[in-house]
Amino acid sequence: MVDTMRLAKFCLGISLGLQEVLLGSALLLPQPSTHQLWEHRPTSRRRTCLGASGGGGGGSSADLAARLAERLAAAADPTVAPPDLAAPQIRYSSELDLGTARGAGAYTSSSARWHQDALNLLKDYAVQVERCSALGTGAGDVGVNWCATWAPDSTAQVAGIAAALGCEIERFEAPFDQMSKFSARALLALLWTAATTGKMRLPGAVIRGRAVLTFDLDTGLCTAHRETLDLMAEADTGRIQNRLSATSLATFLDVCRRPNDVAPEAWEKAVRERALDGVSGTAFVDIQPNESDSEGAIALLFFGVLSTLSLTLTAGIFLS
Repeated sequence: MVDTMRLAKFCLGISLGLQEVLLGSALLLPQPSTHQLWEHRPTSRRRTCLGASGGGGGGSSADLAARLAERLAAAADPTVAPPDLAAPQIRYSSELDLGTARGAGAYTSSSARWHQDALNLLKDYAVQVERCSALGTGAGDVGVNWCATWAPDSTAQVAGIAAALGCEIERFEAPFDQMSKFSARALLALLWTAATTGKMRLPGAVIRGRAVLTFDLDTGLCTAHRETLDLMAEADTGRIQNRLSATSLATFLDVCRRPNDVAPEAWEKAVRERALDGVSGTAFVDIQPNESDSEGAIALLFFGVLSTLSLTLTAGIFLS
Protein backbone atom coordinates (compact mmCIF):
# COMPACT_ATOMS: atom_id res chain seq x y z
CA MET A 1 0.00 0.00 0.00
CA VAL A 2 1.34 3.43 -0.94
CA ASP A 3 2.14 5.83 1.91
CA THR A 4 0.15 8.93 0.86
CA MET A 5 2.13 11.34 3.03
CA ARG A 6 5.44 10.04 1.64
CA LEU A 7 4.10 10.27 -1.92
CA ALA A 8 2.86 13.85 -1.43
CA LYS A 9 6.11 15.06 0.09
CA PHE A 10 8.12 13.28 -2.57
CA CYS A 11 6.06 14.70 -5.46
CA LEU A 12 6.32 18.23 -4.06
CA GLY A 13 10.08 18.02 -3.59
CA ILE A 14 10.74 16.38 -6.95
CA SER A 15 8.52 18.82 -8.85
CA LEU A 16 10.55 21.73 -7.47
CA GLY A 17 13.82 20.14 -8.55
CA LEU A 18 12.66 18.48 -11.75
CA GLN A 19 14.36 20.97 -14.05
CA GLU A 20 17.76 19.90 -12.77
CA VAL A 21 16.79 16.27 -13.20
CA LEU A 22 15.69 16.78 -16.81
CA LEU A 23 18.96 18.54 -17.65
CA GLY A 24 21.09 16.06 -15.71
CA SER A 25 23.38 13.33 -16.93
CA ALA A 26 22.96 9.58 -17.26
CA LEU A 27 20.86 9.19 -14.12
CA LEU A 28 17.80 8.37 -16.24
CA LEU A 29 19.24 5.13 -17.58
CA PRO A 30 18.11 2.22 -15.35
CA GLN A 31 20.81 -0.45 -15.12
CA PRO A 32 20.64 -3.97 -13.69
CA SER A 33 24.00 -3.83 -11.91
CA THR A 34 24.50 -2.38 -8.44
CA HIS A 35 27.82 -0.82 -7.54
CA GLN A 36 27.92 0.62 -4.03
CA LEU A 37 30.28 3.36 -2.94
CA TRP A 38 32.80 2.16 -0.37
CA GLU A 39 33.59 3.76 2.95
CA HIS A 40 36.93 5.54 3.04
CA ARG A 41 39.61 3.71 4.99
CA PRO A 42 41.43 5.55 7.79
CA THR A 43 45.06 6.47 7.45
CA SER A 44 47.60 4.11 9.01
CA ARG A 45 50.78 5.48 10.61
CA ARG A 46 52.51 2.10 10.55
CA ARG A 47 55.84 2.13 8.72
CA THR A 48 57.14 -1.26 7.58
CA CYS A 49 59.79 -2.02 4.98
CA LEU A 50 58.69 -4.58 2.40
CA GLY A 51 61.96 -6.47 2.52
CA ALA A 52 62.28 -9.93 4.01
CA SER A 53 60.91 -10.25 7.55
CA GLY A 54 59.84 -6.60 7.46
CA GLY A 55 63.33 -5.15 7.82
CA GLY A 56 65.99 -4.86 5.16
CA GLY A 57 66.04 -6.25 1.64
CA GLY A 58 65.71 -9.65 0.07
CA GLY A 59 62.72 -11.78 -0.68
CA SER A 60 60.85 -12.59 -3.88
CA SER A 61 58.28 -10.63 -5.85
CA ALA A 62 55.56 -12.80 -4.35
CA ASP A 63 56.78 -11.93 -0.83
CA LEU A 64 56.77 -8.24 -1.74
CA ALA A 65 53.24 -8.49 -3.15
CA ALA A 66 51.93 -10.14 0.00
CA ARG A 67 53.46 -7.52 2.28
CA LEU A 68 52.43 -4.68 -0.02
CA ALA A 69 48.83 -5.91 0.01
CA GLU A 70 48.84 -5.63 3.81
CA ARG A 71 50.21 -2.09 3.65
CA LEU A 72 47.75 -0.94 1.00
CA ALA A 73 44.79 -2.40 2.88
CA ALA A 74 45.51 0.05 5.70
CA ALA A 75 46.73 2.96 3.56
CA ALA A 76 44.83 6.21 3.07
CA ASP A 77 45.52 6.11 -0.68
CA PRO A 78 46.19 2.59 -2.01
CA THR A 79 46.57 3.85 -5.61
CA VAL A 80 50.18 4.93 -4.94
CA ALA A 81 53.21 3.50 -3.16
CA PRO A 82 53.37 4.37 0.55
CA PRO A 83 55.60 7.45 1.08
CA ASP A 84 58.16 5.63 3.22
CA LEU A 85 58.66 3.05 0.44
CA ALA A 86 59.54 5.59 -2.25
CA ALA A 87 63.13 5.20 -3.43
CA PRO A 88 65.13 8.41 -4.03
CA GLN A 89 65.00 7.73 -7.79
CA ILE A 90 61.31 6.75 -8.00
CA ARG A 91 59.50 7.83 -11.18
CA TYR A 92 55.76 8.01 -11.79
CA SER A 93 54.47 7.70 -15.37
CA SER A 94 51.03 7.36 -16.94
CA GLU A 95 49.24 7.28 -20.27
CA LEU A 96 48.83 11.05 -20.18
CA ASP A 97 52.55 11.56 -20.74
CA LEU A 98 52.67 15.31 -20.22
CA GLY A 99 54.74 15.33 -17.06
CA THR A 100 56.14 12.97 -14.46
CA ALA A 101 56.70 12.92 -10.74
CA ARG A 102 60.40 12.11 -10.62
CA GLY A 103 62.24 11.61 -7.33
CA ALA A 104 60.94 10.78 -3.85
CA GLY A 105 60.17 14.40 -2.98
CA ALA A 106 58.14 15.09 -6.11
CA TYR A 107 56.38 11.72 -5.93
CA THR A 108 55.30 11.96 -2.29
CA SER A 109 54.24 15.62 -2.52
CA SER A 110 52.24 15.04 -5.69
CA SER A 111 50.53 11.91 -4.39
CA ALA A 112 49.67 13.60 -1.09
CA ARG A 113 48.08 16.53 -2.96
CA TRP A 114 46.18 14.17 -5.26
CA HIS A 115 44.58 12.33 -2.37
CA GLN A 116 43.78 15.45 -0.34
CA ASP A 117 42.23 17.16 -3.35
CA ALA A 118 40.11 14.08 -4.01
CA LEU A 119 38.79 14.12 -0.43
CA ASN A 120 38.11 17.86 -0.62
CA LEU A 121 36.56 18.06 -4.09
CA LEU A 122 34.90 14.69 -4.77
CA LYS A 123 31.89 13.87 -2.63
CA ASP A 124 32.04 10.51 -0.83
CA TYR A 125 35.38 9.72 -2.48
CA ALA A 126 36.65 6.25 -1.62
CA VAL A 127 39.12 3.80 -3.08
CA GLN A 128 39.88 0.13 -2.51
CA VAL A 129 42.33 -2.46 -3.81
CA GLU A 130 40.76 -5.19 -5.92
CA ARG A 131 43.93 -7.24 -6.46
CA CYS A 132 47.61 -7.11 -5.55
CA SER A 133 49.93 -9.74 -7.04
CA ALA A 134 53.45 -10.36 -8.30
CA LEU A 135 53.95 -10.01 -12.05
CA GLY A 136 56.07 -12.05 -14.40
CA THR A 137 57.29 -8.94 -16.23
CA GLY A 138 60.41 -8.65 -14.11
CA ALA A 139 61.89 -9.25 -10.68
CA GLY A 140 60.32 -6.91 -8.16
CA ASP A 141 57.24 -6.00 -10.26
CA VAL A 142 53.93 -5.94 -8.35
CA GLY A 143 50.56 -5.23 -9.99
CA VAL A 144 47.89 -3.36 -8.00
CA ASN A 145 44.35 -3.15 -9.37
CA TRP A 146 42.24 -0.52 -7.63
CA CYS A 147 38.83 1.13 -7.95
CA ALA A 148 37.97 4.72 -7.01
CA THR A 149 34.36 5.88 -6.60
CA TRP A 150 32.53 9.09 -5.70
CA ALA A 151 29.13 10.77 -6.07
CA PRO A 152 29.19 12.90 -9.25
CA ASP A 153 28.06 16.53 -9.19
CA SER A 154 25.52 15.82 -11.94
CA THR A 155 23.37 13.85 -9.50
CA ALA A 156 23.77 16.20 -6.53
CA GLN A 157 20.44 18.01 -6.98
CA VAL A 158 18.22 14.96 -7.17
CA ALA A 159 20.29 13.12 -4.55
CA GLY A 160 19.82 16.04 -2.16
CA ILE A 161 16.05 15.99 -2.69
CA ALA A 162 15.91 12.23 -2.25
CA ALA A 163 17.98 12.40 0.95
CA ALA A 164 15.85 15.22 2.36
CA LEU A 165 12.74 13.13 1.76
CA GLY A 166 14.24 10.15 3.54
CA CYS A 167 15.02 8.03 0.49
CA GLU A 168 17.95 5.63 0.60
CA ILE A 169 20.35 6.29 -2.30
CA GLU A 170 21.90 3.29 -4.04
CA ARG A 171 24.75 3.89 -6.50
CA PHE A 172 25.43 1.84 -9.62
CA GLU A 173 28.04 1.90 -12.38
CA ALA A 174 26.67 3.07 -15.72
CA PRO A 175 28.03 1.29 -18.84
CA PHE A 176 30.62 3.44 -20.58
CA ASP A 177 29.63 2.33 -24.09
CA GLN A 178 25.96 3.33 -23.92
CA MET A 179 24.94 6.89 -24.75
CA SER A 180 22.87 8.47 -21.99
CA LYS A 181 19.49 9.62 -23.27
CA PHE A 182 16.61 11.31 -21.52
CA SER A 183 13.62 8.99 -21.14
CA ALA A 184 10.36 10.14 -19.61
CA ARG A 185 9.40 6.51 -19.02
CA ALA A 186 12.62 5.84 -17.14
CA LEU A 187 12.12 9.05 -15.15
CA LEU A 188 8.61 7.98 -14.19
CA ALA A 189 9.89 4.56 -13.10
CA LEU A 190 12.73 6.13 -11.13
CA LEU A 191 10.49 8.55 -9.23
CA TRP A 192 7.66 6.09 -8.66
CA THR A 193 10.04 3.47 -7.25
CA ALA A 194 11.63 6.06 -4.97
CA ALA A 195 8.27 7.35 -3.77
CA THR A 196 6.80 3.91 -3.06
CA THR A 197 9.86 2.04 -1.76
CA GLY A 198 11.98 4.80 -0.25
CA LYS A 199 14.98 3.87 -2.44
CA MET A 200 16.49 5.73 -5.40
CA ARG A 201 19.19 4.31 -7.68
CA LEU A 202 21.61 6.87 -9.09
CA PRO A 203 24.82 6.39 -11.11
CA GLY A 204 28.15 6.80 -9.36
CA ALA A 205 31.49 7.89 -10.76
CA VAL A 206 33.74 4.84 -11.07
CA ILE A 207 37.39 4.79 -12.16
CA ARG A 208 39.38 1.56 -12.26
CA GLY A 209 43.15 1.63 -12.60
CA ARG A 210 46.20 -0.56 -12.50
CA ALA A 211 49.55 0.34 -11.00
CA VAL A 212 52.74 -1.57 -11.75
CA LEU A 213 55.13 -0.90 -8.89
CA THR A 214 58.75 -1.94 -9.37
CA PHE A 215 60.69 -2.67 -6.18
CA ASP A 216 64.37 -3.08 -5.55
CA LEU A 217 64.57 -6.55 -4.00
CA ASP A 218 67.65 -5.59 -1.99
CA THR A 219 66.25 -2.45 -0.35
CA GLY A 220 62.52 -3.15 -0.53
CA LEU A 221 61.93 0.36 -1.94
CA CYS A 222 59.77 1.29 -4.94
CA THR A 223 61.78 2.66 -7.86
CA ALA A 224 59.03 3.06 -10.47
CA HIS A 225 55.26 3.49 -10.62
CA ARG A 226 53.58 2.96 -14.01
CA GLU A 227 49.83 3.53 -14.13
CA THR A 228 47.04 2.78 -16.61
CA LEU A 229 43.33 3.61 -16.36
CA ASP A 230 40.71 1.32 -17.88
CA LEU A 231 38.64 4.16 -19.33
CA MET A 232 41.69 5.79 -20.94
CA ALA A 233 42.05 2.90 -23.36
CA GLU A 234 38.35 3.11 -24.16
CA ALA A 235 38.63 6.86 -24.74
CA ASP A 236 41.60 6.41 -27.09
CA THR A 237 39.59 3.99 -29.23
CA GLY A 238 36.46 6.15 -29.22
CA ARG A 239 34.34 3.58 -27.39
CA ILE A 240 33.14 5.87 -24.58
CA GLN A 241 29.57 6.95 -25.34
CA ASN A 242 28.30 7.71 -21.84
CA ARG A 243 29.07 11.28 -20.85
CA LEU A 244 29.18 10.45 -17.12
CA SER A 245 31.98 7.95 -17.80
CA ALA A 246 33.88 10.53 -19.85
CA THR A 247 33.48 13.33 -17.31
CA SER A 248 34.41 10.96 -14.47
CA LEU A 249 37.65 10.09 -16.25
CA ALA A 250 38.40 13.77 -16.90
CA THR A 251 37.57 14.70 -13.30
CA PHE A 252 39.82 12.01 -11.86
CA LEU A 253 42.74 13.02 -14.09
CA ASP A 254 42.25 16.70 -13.33
CA VAL A 255 41.83 16.35 -9.56
CA CYS A 256 43.92 13.31 -8.76
CA ARG A 257 46.75 13.00 -11.29
CA ARG A 258 48.23 16.35 -12.36
CA PRO A 259 51.98 16.29 -11.59
CA ASN A 260 53.35 19.31 -9.75
CA ASP A 261 55.57 20.23 -12.71
CA VAL A 262 52.65 20.67 -15.15
CA ALA A 263 50.66 23.92 -15.37
CA PRO A 264 46.92 23.46 -14.66
CA GLU A 265 45.95 25.02 -18.02
CA ALA A 266 48.17 22.68 -20.03
CA TRP A 267 46.96 19.67 -18.07
CA GLU A 268 43.29 20.62 -18.50
CA LYS A 269 43.76 20.96 -22.27
CA ALA A 270 45.46 17.56 -22.50
CA VAL A 271 42.75 15.92 -20.38
CA ARG A 272 39.95 17.35 -22.53
CA GLU A 273 41.60 16.17 -25.74
CA ARG A 274 42.11 12.61 -24.44
CA ALA A 275 39.01 12.07 -22.31
CA LEU A 276 36.20 14.33 -23.53
CA ASP A 277 36.56 15.20 -27.20
CA GLY A 278 34.13 13.27 -29.34
CA VAL A 279 31.80 12.19 -26.50
CA SER A 280 28.24 13.48 -26.84
CA GLY A 281 27.10 15.76 -24.05
CA THR A 282 30.55 16.79 -22.77
CA ALA A 283 30.85 20.08 -24.67
CA PHE A 284 29.38 23.29 -23.28
CA VAL A 285 26.74 23.54 -26.05
CA ASP A 286 25.76 19.87 -26.20
CA ILE A 287 22.17 18.98 -25.32
CA GLN A 288 21.30 15.55 -23.98
CA PRO A 289 19.36 13.64 -26.71
CA ASN A 290 15.92 12.16 -26.13
CA GLU A 291 14.96 8.58 -26.86
CA SER A 292 12.35 9.87 -29.35
CA ASP A 293 10.95 13.16 -30.65
CA SER A 294 7.98 12.84 -28.32
CA GLU A 295 10.07 12.60 -25.14
CA GLY A 296 10.27 16.39 -24.70
CA ALA A 297 6.50 16.76 -24.86
CA ILE A 298 6.04 13.83 -22.50
CA ALA A 299 8.47 15.44 -20.05
CA LEU A 300 6.49 18.70 -20.04
CA LEU A 301 3.22 16.82 -19.62
CA PHE A 302 4.71 14.75 -16.80
CA PHE A 303 5.97 17.90 -15.07
CA GLY A 304 2.46 19.37 -15.15
CA VAL A 305 0.85 16.19 -13.88
CA LEU A 306 3.44 15.81 -11.10
CA SER A 307 2.98 19.41 -9.97
CA THR A 308 -0.80 19.04 -9.95
CA LEU A 309 -0.56 15.73 -8.08
CA SER A 310 1.77 17.19 -5.48
CA LEU A 311 -0.52 20.19 -4.84
CA THR A 312 -3.63 17.99 -4.70
CA LEU A 313 -2.13 15.48 -2.30
CA THR A 314 -0.58 18.15 -0.12
CA ALA A 315 -3.81 20.14 0.10
CA GLY A 316 -5.81 17.01 0.82
CA ILE A 317 -3.50 15.96 3.63
CA PHE A 318 -3.17 19.31 5.36
CA LEU A 319 -6.85 20.30 4.99
CA SER A 320 -8.23 16.97 6.19
